[in-house]
Order: sequence, then structure tokens, then C-alpha cells
Amino acid sequence: MNNRLEELEVKIAFQEQMIETLNETVISQAEELKYLKSAITLLSKKFKQLDLDNNIESESSPPPHY
Repeated sequence: MNNRLEELEVKIAFQEQMIETLNETVISQAEELKYLKSAITLLSKKFKQLDLDNNIESESSPPPHY
């Protein structure tokens, strides 16, 4: 009985360590995902602004073949 109890305690200790490792991984990935989402949002805004700038330029000046 005592041996079984020790085995269960060891298993629980390993499980707690694994859960902590997984938790740290999830936290790290959540931070990276947050960063990547903000980077995508920023790039999207910049592309939209570039598209607007190009449209304004093309409307105000004639094409080069004129």
C-alpha cells in the first residue's frame, strides 16, 4: 500500500510539472499571438493608406504616355 501511494505522489508531481510547463507555453503563445495581431493590423492600415495615396495620385496626374 505504501509503495502505491509513493507511485501516485510521483505521478502527481510529474503531472503538476507538465501542467506548469504547458501553462508557460500557452502564455508565451498568447503574447506572441497578441503581437502578431497588432502587427497585422498595423500593416493592413499601412496598405490601405498606400492604396489611398496611389488612387489620389493617379486621379490628379495624367498617365505618363500623355
